[in-house]
Amino acid sequence: MINLSTFTVDQGDGTKLTITIEPLLIAIPGGKHFTGVYRLTDTDRSGRELGEVAFHWDDGGQWEFTSEHFNPAEQEQIVDFIREREPLDSFTFTEHSGGIEHHYRVTDNEGHFGIEKDGKVIAVIEHNEDWEQIDGELLDAETLNMITSRIGRHNE
Repeated sequence: MINLSTFTVDQGDGTKLTITIEPLLIAIPGGKHFTGVYRLTDTDRSGRELGEVAFHWDDGGQWEFTSEHFNPAEQEQIVDFIREREPLDSFTFTEHSGGIEHHYRVTDNEGHFGIEKDGKVIAVIEHNEDWEQIDGELLDAETLNMITSRIGRHNE
């Protein structure tokens, strides 16, 4: 997720529009979780809402806009801006455990994978000959297998 940012969209006719890009978070027990959606507003004093762009990280980083305010070329500019600033290679997924829904984010930093659960960093794992945890809360075998399976599917 990128932080609150501003970006100037070239509207193709010589005019420019500066927008604010704000990540939408939801409150969950123990913290906040990024929804994969960014709200787009006019940066002028009006703060007029211009729509949202949603990223589907489990689906190869596909994206969609919720409004027709931006034409396809402008949408591409906004998406490129966000993708350039995303931290490394990151994806999210949801798992249910004990009747509770948990939100995970896995961030690949050159073979070291940071694991967030419900908005908190819980572990760092890496793959040499086998997967091993190198930092954080001790993950049980079932959780480690679930996470490494998700990494494998994401990298296919």
